[in-house]
Amino acid sequence: MRTSTLRRIGILLLAAVVATTGPAAAAHADPTTGTIAGRLTDGGQPVANAYVEASGIGWGSTETDANGDYTITDLPPGGNYRITFAPPGRPNQYAYHTADYDGATVFAVTAGATTTVDDTLMPVGTISGRFTDATGNGLAHRKVTFSTQPAGRWEYAETDETGAYSALLPAGAYRVAFALGQQQQYAPGQVDPAQAATFQLGAGQTLTVDETELLRGAIAGRIVRADGTPAADMPVSLRNAADDYAGYTATDADGEYRIDVLPGAYRVAIAFDRDESIMQYVPGKRLLAQAQPFAVTAGNVTGVNETLLPTGTASGRFTDAEGNGMGGASVSFIDGYGGTYGANTGTDGVWHIDGLVAGDYTVMFFGWQTTFRQFAYGKATEAAADRITVAAGQNVVVDDSRLATGSIRVTAKNSVTGAAVGDFYVQADNYSADAAGGVAVLPEMPAGAWGLNIYAEGYQVVEQAGPVTVVVGQQAEIEVTLVPVGSLRAKIVDAVTGAPVAGVCLFTQTRVKFRLFEGCAGESGPDGEIVMPVEAGTYQVFALPGRGSAYGAQWVGLTGGTGSQDLARNVVVAAGQQKYIHKIYLDRKGTVTGTVTGADGAPVTSGTVAVVTPVIGDAGQGRVPIDTQGRYTIDFLGPYAWPLSFQTSTHAFQWSGAAHRRQSATPVQVTAGQTTTFNQQLALGTVVKVTATGSPAGGYAVALNHSNGDVAGFVWVQQSGGQAVYRVMGGQQVKLHFAGGEPGQGWYGGTDFASAKTVSIPATGEKVVVYPYS
Repeated sequence: MRTSTLRRIGILLLAAVVATTGPAAAAHADPTTGTIAGRLTDGGQPVANAYVEASGIGWGSTETDANGDYTITDLPPGGNYRITFAPPGRPNQYAYHTADYDGATVFAVTAGATTTVDDTLMPVGTISGRFTDATGNGLAHRKVTFSTQPAGRWEYAETDETGAYSALLPAGAYRVAFALGQQQQYAPGQVDPAQAATFQLGAGQTLTVDETELLRGAIAGRIVRADGTPAADMPVSLRNAADDYAGYTATDADGEYRIDVLPGAYRVAIAFDRDESIMQYVPGKRLLAQAQPFAVTAGNVTGVNETLLPTGTASGRFTDAEGNGMGGASVSFIDGYGGTYGANTGTDGVWHIDGLVAGDYTVMFFGWQTTFRQFAYGKATEAAADRITVAAGQNVVVDDSRLATGSIRVTAKNSVTGAAVGDFYVQADNYSADAAGGVAVLPEMPAGAWGLNIYAEGYQVVEQAGPVTVVVGQQAEIEVTLVPVGSLRAKIVDAVTGAPVAGVCLFTQTRVKFRLFEGCAGESGPDGEIVMPVEAGTYQVFALPGRGSAYGAQWVGLTGGTGSQDLARNVVVAAGQQKYIHKIYLDRKGTVTGTVTGADGAPVTSGTVAVVTPVIGDAGQGRVPIDTQGRYTIDFLGPYAWPLSFQTSTHAFQWSGAAHRRQSATPVQVTAGQTTTFNQQLALGTVVKVTATGSPAGGYAVALNHSNGDVAGFVWVQQSGGQAVYRVMGGQQVKLHFAGGEPGQGWYGGTDFASAKTVSIPATGEKVVVYPYS
């Protein structure tokens, strides 16, 4: 999803003609680069002085002249350019005819040639009105947000001194929201965005949307320290049921605060620092999930007082191996809730920290000038660190010394030829070095066993080579074998005409993984040809045309496309080999749409539907949102049978037909040029409660299907050793992992996926697992 504003360069445009000519245009003299040129019109009339931008593998910009013509030269060849128009007095747009980045047409640039992109201005309308208080007085300088429906992007306006606003917008469907403090209310008079009206704006139409400010309530109170004195200048915030910020302020000199908010239930959070690293939640809790919700009603004030948790202090001295004070080192007290207090050592190595919430901490020493990282007392890794207890009203002294060191000498050789590799980079924890003359030396390594990561251009990454044992005052040596990267070559063509297709990304996947990251490792050029680097291995290849393309995505099969990874062709690439898989035949795309309902039959109001497996973190490509009515639309699939995945915050991850793994999903048949309807009622799943005792703060507890490694469920665990509660589809076997510590740690019953213990998830009830983190 992309966002945009009425003032920012970068949104949509209308369709016209694109053609690639052979010889270079006269305006372009460099045969190694290409040109994009065209004309922008409105109702047949030229649009002058419009800003035009081409962005992709390269970038360039210009303005249209009096005839609406533009030319952007010196663009590196490639097939992923998008064209943005910013006409004077009109909304920005992309070619062709879309206000959405993901829906923009992708254009190819050819060396020594000109790609022509003509376009016309999109039809627009106006939404205007007034935002007033209950007595009819205009509310000035309030932000007004127009969100497209289904959700895709946002446009903005601001009320004037009379509360009036007006916005020129591309024709379409919008919700209108008005800023109310740090919250928003939705027209007409709604707190919940799901209850907001959708306004259909036609070309040339003016819609009037007036809104009256909703009556708010407040949460107010007084914050005092453990000794009863006022806690002045303490950041206080409110969180709603979705954990979104609803309001923010700071206590005054008497520790008092007040935050006005819309009616609802809120939790009160107090920060011990401006970075909100160390938090307390009313009443006296360190985790948001343990905070008490407080109800706010219109026109009323809810009183919430709080006494801060007791604190202590810490001090100490950090020295070198000879006992001399080391200045300029950082000292960090890391608590079990993801928070960190910090200080720096003075020139004599002395440091001091006030206001530490009483509890247990890990203490880290870090050097910037001479790079090092170690933990009290005298430990090289966080996993081995001692727990330091801070008592209320007391000072804990933590003196420590720089660990004695040795060094590691690293050389590398080519696995195919046996020749020495001259240029590479080696990294071990916080220590790193570049090779010089084929040798990399890590000069000041604490004694102990170390795993090394090796990076070299043209070679596969080596992770955790070793272990290499460092002895004080000695140099350990290791030779690492590097495997050359291979490459994959193909030609992408229209399945019917055989014409080359540009702008298609290829992704190499394995049977136990399917995730499409943002970006494109390899993209077909104007001739349909593509060469992309790949590590040695066996892959299935996924082809993804650019958004707005007439072609559909596919797994590359033996004779054509398929929607099933299990039916995809295996492509074996040896180290250093260029593997040619010949032609990839693309079919025209179709569309899948439908409604997602929960186990109770009500529409699910958020989440994603995808052809990729559920992932932790950045979702990447291959998925679409579920809107607030439970609807979704996937418009980039080839005409094959596809398994779909459904990921929401309220139900277990699952596949079409409420299957627990993609291999047993109900396939959804897509037809070229047509729309298939597929509605999904989600199964709730089984509650899984997992505790990895002794685990570090701030990590993901994850369940992985034992047969294919797909994520079956996960949740963020803020507290050290905290219980993770999430849902997993019953009837499957999983392996459990707490991801957040050192490599090889956090697995239930093992040191990696292969060795971890298998856990059966029942179809009903709960599954509770407690295991020691190691």
